[in-house]
Amino acid sequence: MMTARLLLAPLLALATCCHGQCTTTIPADAVIVDDASPQFVSGSNLNYWVCQDASETILTGNNNHIWIEAGAYVSAGGDYNTIYYRGLVAFGLMGDFNTCYAENDGPVQNLGQSNAVIICGAGQLAYTYDSAPANGCGVVGVAEEAEAWIGMYPNPTSGELTIVTPSADAHQLRITDLHGREFMLRSLDRSPRSVVDVSALASGLYMAWVLTANGDVLRRPFVKD
Repeated sequence: MMTARLLLAPLLALATCCHGQCTTTIPADAVIVDDASPQFVSGSNLNYWVCQDASETILTGNNNHIWIEAGAYVSAGGDYNTIYYRGLVAFGLMGDFNTCYAENDGPVQNLGQSNAVIICGAGQLAYTYDSAPANGCGVVGVAEEAEAWIGMYPNPTSGELTIVTPSADAHQLRITDLHGREFMLRSLDRSPRSVVDVSALASGLYMAWVLTANGDVLRRPFVKD
């Protein structure tokens, strides 16, 4: 029996869930979100299929069903969505009253209120593609995705933020809000671990964008107390 962790801030409740909810079908009317999509996807009451090459994308709509392939670097900022996330890297769950199915709880950064994060178990979140749109998303291996991992702690923070990029040295940090407005741009220590003072930022939710020596841009949401 798998465990459903209902993250109802500030309390953590435990419940159980049947395995059938971790097998899901991508519908024929799913809207494809890929590397050519706009940074903010704001439609509501829709089905979205997020491809592995989607990057720097924030889904801000409400009442959607969202299937996210491993390898995608996206966040969800809307409310009352049902989300399926197969990834290993950080996924920012920033809205409220969402239900998120994931294989592991580590990557899901629950930064909203009254979100339910349901853990299916490693390899147990299955997508069925029989009715999926033609010319849709492919599949990415977990090894590719793991190479682009970024760590950030403490989160929330009131002062210093430690950034860890094991796969490559970090060269530059840019901090924005969810609307893309820039609040900080600075060089980092050109090492896999950097410490940044963010105490001057107002309290709120931000996105950190880190440029590595490989030319990759990694991102992760964080909360400033």
